[in-house]
Amino acid sequence: MLEIEKGAKELNIPVYKANRKIVATTNGGLKYPSPLVFNSEWKHEEPHDDAKRFNYPSVFGVTRPENDEDIAFMTILELGHLIQTEKITSEELVGIFLKRLKRYNPVLEAVITITEDLAYKQAKQADQLLAQGVYLGAVLIGKLVTGSLAYDDIWFGGRTRNPWNIEEFTTGSSAGPAACTSAGMVPFAIGSETAGSITYPAARCGVTALRPTFGAVGRTGVLSLSESLDKLGPLCRSAVDCAIVLDVIRGKDPDDLSSRKILLDDPFSVDITKLTVVDVLKSQGVKMVPFKLGYTVDSAQGILNFTMDVDMLAHFDTWQRSGEDDEESFTVDAFVGNATDWEKVCVSNLVGMPVMVVPVGFEMIPDPPTEKTRRRSTALALTMAYQTITNHHKRRPPIDDLGLDDKIPNPPKAVIPPRKLGG
Repeated sequence: MLEIEKGAKELNIPVYKANRKIVATTNGGLKYPSPLVFNSEWKHEEPHDDAKRFNYPSVFGVTRPENDEDIAFMTILELGHLIQTEKITSEELVGIFLKRLKRYNPVLEAVITITEDLAYKQAKQADQLLAQGVYLGAVLIGKLVTGSLAYDDIWFGGRTRNPWNIEEFTTGSSAGPAACTSAGMVPFAIGSETAGSITYPAARCGVTALRPTFGAVGRTGVLSLSESLDKLGPLCRSAVDCAIVLDVIRGKDPDDLSSRKILLDDPFSVDITKLTVVDVLKSQGVKMVPFKLGYTVDSAQGILNFTMDVDMLAHFDTWQRSGEDDEESFTVDAFVGNATDWEKVCVSNLVGMPVMVVPVGFEMIPDPPTEKTRRRSTALALTMAYQTITNHHKRRPPIDDLGLDDKIPNPPKAVIPPRKLGG
């Protein structure tokens, strides 16, 4: 671990910072962009207007639960409705989630920094603005774990555990976002993926997650692993929540040359009966057809590793510029399959396609360490229809059921700073 830390400080971090400085400045960078930054805007013009937001479902009659745990597992729309109707304040909500972060993090090891003072400051400002008729979005309550150098679930403070079974770990690298969302420690979180870092921990922890199309979300402020492959996306309670978070964070980032405006159809207005999807959505009227990929890759992992090592997509440059990726055999709207199929993870990351991770049930762990241990498994789906007829995503992990050597501390009291008269 000391060698990894030394290497990061002396080599990786300086190199990435220098590269970002080169490609994100006017003097030379924009005029002579680095070949290490993949530009996705070759053939398509950006839409002129990306300000049009999705048409979210209406929420009515939501009451405030008496139990704080029930509040912690509410959806974004439900929590937003409580705030807008003044049934709960942002400060109260911050207190509930900070209490859960402090209670469960000693066991899960999923949080690097709890930003308590900042959270209360932002929440107070949000409440004041709401009183003036201005409704804003999220408050930062914590910085969550990513594995060392954006790999796996091991970091300088320990190893992040799966809330569904604390005897196993989350995988990574978006270990903290997956564990905290699953345990109701946050209502949603942002993760990053180069190759499987959103899909794997989401699958392990049983949350719904979206790895967006490459370039759809700007990456400024995020330590890069591979400029040509890195993507940011939400880990949430449901596909609806993922769509809402994506709607807020998507768009052109002036400091990320790979980002761009992407014209997205409103997912809440899509007629799913006109989509062609393989497998589980037939009951919702989706057309099912067999499908076989029209090309083969000897080793997607080998190409992916090479791409990460040299931080470029030169391998696909001619292929994409010539339009060879627009294959006639690509006649389906989406794939449905195992989110942790490594070959598919590699291929989909290489071509930058979006992926949704959706909980679909439980499966037994081979050779479990204790009796009756179960682990959440997930499958891909690119529609919210699946979750309208299932409730897997509404299940809560048995986080309070610990092993003999695991202790959850007594819950700390949530302290809300007093309001000052006169603002």
